[in-house]
Amino acid sequence: MRDPLGQLHALIGSHQGQDDLIPDASQPGFRISLTSHNLELWKSEYRHIAGKETNLLLACLSSTGPLEDTSLSWVVGAAIRPATVKNEDDCRVLLHALGLNSDVVNSLLLNCPGIAGSVTWALYLERHGHLVATPVIPWTKN
Repeated sequence: MRDPLGQLHALIGSHQGQDDLIPDASQPGFRISLTSHNLELWKSEYRHIAGKETNLLLACLSSTGPLEDTSLSWVVGAAIRPATVKNEDDCRVLLHALGLNSDVVNSLLLNCPGIAGSVTWALYLERHGHLVATPVIPWTKN
């Protein structure tokens, strides 16, 4: 059985502070960011807007209406929206609705420990349109 928090600790221990990590060579447009700045940014956002069950923070084009009716955006000027998915299938459906293709979604689900479960992840597009995922973790310094 997988241990998402153990996997996340190992990932952070081996890559924190480095530039964005490309965990899947077949999906170079998907990156995981473990920079101190991004870890702190998303931890702060989580504290301000997330509910107890939130396991996704999404940078979206729109702050109103159903989440499925908007799309992912870059962070600057974005509406940061909390979401809760109960499992990987729910996560897959939501991310497809937000405009991500199946290959990127599959890579995200495979390479982000605890996503759609016990670990909150922030997702946004960077300026070149690449998907960036950052874990929202409670044990970083504040």
